[in-house]
Amino acid sequence: PAGDRRAADGHPEPFGLRHYQIGNESGVTAKYAAAFKAVAEAVWKVDPDLILIPPGSTYSLDVFKPDADPEAVRKRLAVHLDLTRFVKERGREILWDVHVFNKQDNPAESYNGHLPGGIEFSRWLTRLEPSFGPLPLLIGEFNAGRYNYGRGLGHAVELAQAHRAGDLVWGTAIPNVSQPSGVFQSDWKAVLWTQGNFDYTPGRVWYQASYHVQKMVADAWAPDVHKELSTAPRGTIDVFAARTEDGRKLVVRAVNLTKVPREIALSVEGFAPTRPVARRVTLAHDDLLDSNTAETPELIAPVTGEWKHDGLSAPLRLPPQSFTVVELE
Repeated sequence: PAGDRRAADGHPEPFGLRHYQIGNESGVTAKYAAAFKAVAEAVWKVDPDLILIPPGSTYSLDVFKPDADPEAVRKRLAVHLDLTRFVKERGREILWDVHVFNKQDNPAESYNGHLPGGIEFSRWLTRLEPSFGPLPLLIGEFNAGRYNYGRGLGHAVELAQAHRAGDLVWGTAIPNVSQPSGVFQSDWKAVLWTQGNFDYTPGRVWYQASYHVQKMVADAWAPDVHKELSTAPRGTIDVFAARTEDGRKLVVRAVNLTKVPREIALSVEGFAPTRPVARRVTLAHDDLLDSNTAETPELIAPVTGEWKHDGLSAPLRLPPQSFTVVELE
């Protein structure tokens, strides 16, 4: 019946989806594992190449830190290890879903929260069972309790962390992309979260800071991550660098989390820019609690300009509380 309905809606061919998630935030328990295995066997009879995704979960860095007690971690991950082994023994892939929740006003919380914990969770599975090899992650929900500028600046840090772990992170997503303006969650049982990328009323749509961050990254997409060494204390300046697929550009993304302007010097090995001027896009605002409204839809918006670096001899100036993307060619 579903196929007939799809064809009637104008899609006679299957959509070709390659991933299927079984449950969401329902917990990875022994009971869940039994259900997962039953569903997996049924699904693989129809499509043996479908990659299955267990329910999204949060993983604390306090628990999954690199120097944690291996036996304690093995006990905590017993069901996760069992599910992964079940999938691997059948020659198939599993994609673990990590959910991130940054609800504070301080964007630097991203360094200590669920995202680094989730990355270490994946690495622990491989440490405990090396035969698994690297286990990919989906950051299925970049959650937040706000949609203000602080949320956007924190999201820039989150994306840098996720992309640095590109050997593990296969994809990222923000839930509740749209937000009806003026409607707020009143309790934990409500289905609405104030974390959208854009707001809307019946007559218009406008964008929030996290949308602008996403678009700035997408417009200068660079997947070939460079190893970085920074002398900036954690929680002050975050610098990420990667090459484009064709190798022609080096994209540098810099977040200034402090309340004062900063200048940083860049030294790059293995890439020499030939153009003395780089395209620069900057998102900056002085109040982390501000957001765009129907009356002021462009209060927080990126500005495009140039950085005259003269072969990286000039410093890159970062406004207070800002996210900057430059493209070196």
